[in-house]
Amino acid sequence: MSGAAPAGAVRLWPAGAGDGSPARAWRFRSRGADLLRTAEELTGRRLAVVRDVTVGMPGDDGELVAQQGDFWFHTDATFLPEPPHWMIIAVQEAHAGGELELLPSEFLDTEALSAEATYLTPDGAVHTPVWEPLPGPPGTGRLRYREDRMLAGGDAAAVDRAQQAVSDAAAHALTVGALAPGECLLVDNWTVLHRRRTFTGRRVIRRLWLDETG
Repeated sequence: MSGAAPAGAVRLWPAGAGDGSPARAWRFRSRGADLLRTAEELTGRRLAVVRDVTVGMPGDDGELVAQQGDFWFHTDATFLPEPPHWMIIAVQEAHAGGELELLPSEFLDTEALSAEATYLTPDGAVHTPVWEPLPGPPGTGRLRYREDRMLAGGDAAAVDRAQQAVSDAAAHALTVGALAPGECLLVDNWTVLHRRRTFTGRRVIRRLWLDETG
């Protein structure tokens, strides 16, 4: 895979490619393209779709209903035994608001995020550090964070410190802004938290979860 960016795609993080760091967040227009193929082009990885759902409004026939209000920084799918590595938000309808922000792991106090938390899954419970270092270059790891779904894994004060670390870092978050219909956000779900601000009116998105296949 070349990792070549389709025309019009904007690399959000890291913003510059001069140091050779692979991009972990992109903004692009779908233009009816195959989103899986576009994600593979942007990441330079072989990917497979884990889940592809429509998130709509109460009363819609879609599979899910959008969470109302300010959707605080989080990892998608903390309830799975292992969250998907990549995530796409593809906006289909949007009236107003819903601005997006990103919080890369580099902005976070990973020592504070070493606290172990518990997440309930269909298979039971997963006990894991909020930030789990993984083999690879420095900074390689996996975030599993969602404020409203975390349970203390034995040390409630440590989990509180992890929550505070995210709150402290939020002041330095990257502003993506509101996506118009037809625009998409691709994010490394393991190393970049994302937030959606309050929206008004109708909002419908297609959300894809993707994993690397080798």
